[in-house]
Amino acid sequence: MLRIEHTKFVRAPKRKIYEWWTDFQETDPSLSGKIIRNRRIVSRSGNEVIYEDEGTMLRVPYKDRVRVLLYPYDKWVAEYSSSKFDAKSVYTLKDAEGGTAMHVATEIDFKGWLRPFGGVAKWGITRTIGKEWADYIRLVEEAK
Repeated sequence: MLRIEHTKFVRAPKRKIYEWWTDFQETDPSLSGKIIRNRRIVSRSGNEVIYEDEGTMLRVPYKDRVRVLLYPYDKWVAEYSSSKFDAKSVYTLKDAEGGTAMHVATEIDFKGWLRPFGGVAKWGITRTIGKEWADYIRLVEEAK
């Protein structure tokens, strides 16, 4: 199992970040386009959102189904399931001087032929996610 953690500082209040980041829409892939190419919202009810994504990570195409559990306004948990991997990400927001600290811990369990490459892929996955996050952070900071 591969574990990736990172914390980013965002110059925006916690509630604004939470609402922006958890407002899952089918147009979300256009916000960055570095990983996700298509999104289809399957259901949205109470504190749960289910959607399907298609994208590419390290030149490997994938389709996954994502179940997100919402815990306003402090955290959300995303559980990913596909033929190539299962993963879980826990997003936590904490007030910080001048903005919000956003911590993400992700565990990825690769399947099939990808399993032996999990450790090697960590650098590339971390780099790709970091680029996408930079786009998202810029957008949430610029949002009115």
